[in-house]
Amino acid sequence: DTSAAIGAMSVSGAADTWDCSCGQKGIKGKFCGECGQMRPAPKAADTWDCSCGNKGITGKFCSMCGAKRPASDTWDCSCGNKGITGKFCSMCGAKRPEPDTWDCTCGNKGITGQFCNMCGAKRPASDTWDCTCGNKGITGMFCNNCGKKRSE
Repeated sequence: DTSAAIGAMSVSGAADTWDCSCGQKGIKGKFCGECGQMRPAPKAADTWDCSCGNKGITGKFCSMCGAKRPASDTWDCSCGNKGITGKFCSMCGAKRPEPDTWDCTCGNKGITGQFCNMCGAKRPASDTWDCTCGNKGITGMFCNNCGKKRSE
């Protein structure tokens, strides 16, 4: 049964090779040299579409523009609930924290990392911080809303 054999094939860890159900490993082409079976299509969950228009990407970076694969759109709550997809935690009702972003002097806005991806400028030091509970602009070492300590 060809469909069962194809279902048993697996794509190996290297993005450009795959392993066939007949035992042949590290195949680089579209077909197995031993049994002639075709390389299986990547699973839909293993692919992503880039904002530049490139679709069905299987790697960590877009081959057209170099953009990094976006992180999954889930979050973990401080109560221990993990993999939440909505705006509120289903266990404790906490609101999804807003991403800690900053705007660079070069005009790039909404940066989440420590360096600007347009000009390379370092994120400016701030005397305030935002807690994961949603409290913003805290000046002390502890959140006055939930008591969490400022992370260094």
